[in-house]
Amino acid sequence: MVTYINEVTRMQMIQAAKSKSPDRFVKRLNYNTKQFKDVDFKRLFEDDTFFWYAGVGDHMVILEFDGAFEELKWLTKGMKGPNKINRLTQEMVTKALSLALDESDLRVACACEDWKYRYRFYSVEKGYSADPAAGKYHYRPKYKRTNKDDNKGYVCKHILAVLYGKRWIPAAAKAWLAWMKANPELTSQYLFSEKYLKKLDKKLSIDVPQETEEDGGND
Repeated sequence: MVTYINEVTRMQMIQAAKSKSPDRFVKRLNYNTKQFKDVDFKRLFEDDTFFWYAGVGDHMVILEFDGAFEELKWLTKGMKGPNKINRLTQEMVTKALSLALDESDLRVACACEDWKYRYRFYSVEKGYSADPAAGKYHYRPKYKRTNKDDNKGYVCKHILAVLYGKRWIPAAAKAWLAWMKANPELTSQYLFSEKYLKKLDKKLSIDVPQETEEDGGND
């Protein structure tokens, strides 16, 4: 199991919608993700970042999170002997994605008007935005006018539809597993090469300063 430092997690987004925006939480039931595509699985290995465009209703949702590769590495670390790739299962990959989605920071965005005028501004302020247009419009006052008190939770109903049931994860796992088996040399390098894993660990490791009383850590 990987340890995470969280900003906004999946469950925090869901719980905030339940308490602060119950109508949106209920309306999420009217939407399902239309397709699973546009995931760069090579990037998932190299940067440990899952980045997905999903069609929800008439809009596109962006979902981004880290940690799935670290989880898969943890789940496969005890594998011995040859043909390790052939022993990878969809169940293992599904578990890795599910654990990372639940435990890591999420970065999200949607193309709908609700996101644009009520959530985008605060998603940048709070560090959970995956919106490529967020910086361009961030300081225009009208983009926070309809949610000036920031009291409607974190996300719109389209993003909630993606986050709540996790029904898309088995399809994501199936696609990732297919990519790994179609690219056995890269997968062996990324997942089972000790030299590469040590290099990746060094790249992904971040020294987080510990709070002290002088830093105001107890405030």
